[in-house]
Amino acid sequence: AVGAGKTLESIAAAQEMKRLGLAKKNMFVVPNHMLKQFSKEYLEAYPAADILVADEVQFDKKRREQFLGKVKSKDWDAVIITHSGFGKIPVSPEFEGKLLHKEVKQFENLLIETKGDSLTTKMLARQLERVYQKQHKLTERTAKQDRQGLHFEDLGIDNVVVDEAQEFRKVSFATNQSDIKGIDPNGSARAWDLYVKTQHLQEKNNGRGLQLLSGTPVTNTM
Repeated sequence: AVGAGKTLESIAAAQEMKRLGLAKKNMFVVPNHMLKQFSKEYLEAYPAADILVADEVQFDKKRREQFLGKVKSKDWDAVIITHSGFGKIPVSPEFEGKLLHKEVKQFENLLIETKGDSLTTKMLARQLERVYQKQHKLTERTAKQDRQGLHFEDLGIDNVVVDEAQEFRKVSFATNQSDIKGIDPNGSARAWDLYVKTQHLQEKNNGRGLQLLSGTPVTNTM
């Protein structure tokens, strides 16, 4: 519940993970309006902590690459960033492309399994088209990049803590059961971004690397 102490618990857990060698560099992803308060609470709990805060000045578009270079440069106890700022840290096109290719194969296999069921086939075809559109946008975005900057994978982050994690709910997924009430396979761009970064963390850390915090009940959707 609100006021139960999630913030302090997550800060203490991150510091202990660092002390025990379970994490080299933690990143906290917090709501935009909570950045200053969260950073203040971190230093109140651990005054000697070595933290880096992505505020409006530090993470301004003109300074963003410089800030990411700072993140990469040392093993901070914590890098604290807003929800919106986190979404602006790019993932390498190769890694995201690999996950999109995996999604395409899942849909293609489902289409083979449901051959003959015209309603389900049309539904899956629509979902597959959305994945193709993601691939197309990724190709366009990659082509527009005039230089190769730092990606999330380059920063050395090996543990991410997301506060108010309900804001990242509803990642897209492949299913032939979306006609069942409560199952909506169409996810949000924010959830997809976190999913892609989570896959990198879990590949790097043998399935570890993500904590989700929320005092908000999960809504009635899968």
